[in-house]
Amino acid sequence: MLFRLLIGLSLACVTIDTLHVCDQGVTSHVVGSVFIFICKNVRRGGRLEDRVEQLGVECDQWYARRGQPKHLRGKLTVPRLRNSQSGYAKLKAKGASTRALIHFALHIAQQEISDPRVIALCQLLCEFYDICSSNGMYLPQHALDSFKFIGKHFARIYSELSRAYFRVENIWKMQANLHLYVHLLQWQTQETKLNPKTFWTYGDEDLVGQLIYISEACHVATLATAAMSKWLLVTLGVLDE
Repeated sequence: MLFRLLIGLSLACVTIDTLHVCDQGVTSHVVGSVFIFICKNVRRGGRLEDRVEQLGVECDQWYARRGQPKHLRGKLTVPRLRNSQSGYAKLKAKGASTRALIHFALHIAQQEISDPRVIALCQLLCEFYDICSSNGMYLPQHALDSFKFIGKHFARIYSELSRAYFRVENIWKMQANLHLYVHLLQWQTQETKLNPKTFWTYGDEDLVGQLIYISEACHVATLATAAMSKWLLVTLGVLDE
């Protein structure tokens, strides 16, 4: 395999990506499930589409009152709360937007959902993100202990909700990212002491977009060499993006 030819590469170099496992993984399912549950089972009257859109307006107003920018681009719609393939609830948004919306999901769950498991799940996710944002590259012991607690109870509560709503509503889907999330909290961070925000792939995603933009101006015959050369000139500040 080609990986064997990479000098210095070992299993220790492979880390769980916070962007895809958390922001666009478990968090997007939690936010989507909370929003769909409220709009279908708590709020009555009118069309589902109108109730979902109104929830999106309330979300924007809530962040505005807190002096924070609007996190969700565009309107909140029913298609944005459903996975087009499985039909399960999942918020379709940028990873950073989803990460920010979990705090509103906790707020609205506390106001309108009586199931304490849903509220606890949102609280655990908010605590996870608060720990990430309030610490530097390396985590103190109390943060690592909190991660162990979150990893243990988050998976248990999520599994309970998934069983409770199985074949009743398409929410709280069991997913592989839930398993990876537990490993992130109970193994990877414990071994490395590293803050999960230090190895998420937002920078890599930006780099891919930048290279696509640069490659569009290159000839196909010299694409690889020309794109890398132009990218190097951009990083050195010789060329504009």
